[in-house]
Amino acid sequence: RNFRVDELTYRTARGEMVRSKLEVLIADALYYAGLPYLYELPLINERKKLNLLPDFTILDSQTGKIYYLEAFGMMDNAAYSAAALRKLRKYENAGFFPGENLITVFDGTAAPFDQTTFKKYLTRNVNTRHLYVSKA
Repeated sequence: RNFRVDELTYRTARGEMVRSKLEVLIADALYYAGLPYLYELPLINERKKLNLLPDFTILDSQTGKIYYLEAFGMMDNAAYSAAALRKLRKYENAGFFPGENLITVFDGTAAPFDQTTFKKYLTRNVNTRHLYVSKA
């Protein structure tokens, strides 16, 4: 992806600009959980010919484990869904798997993103000892 800076239109609780309302919800959950993260940090591995731009790179500061998070927010759009599946295949081919070191989040009319469920996931799978619920 090669997005323009002027496409960053939504502000997170941390004060950074992101591209979608879904990314605001995710960023805010990570922020309130006390999880250090970077937004759109390029993931480049020339040996594996990997060049991706994860939505979030998350560090579990207790374990040192790094997670990559992809937020797929337009799953009602067939072309977007197909591109999302291709992107997931790129991650898998490079050794990044959902549930291990890749967190995937989906949103659409049939199954909208649920921030409460996402927070539960973080609590169970990523070290979030200081997790508290946002009023947002």
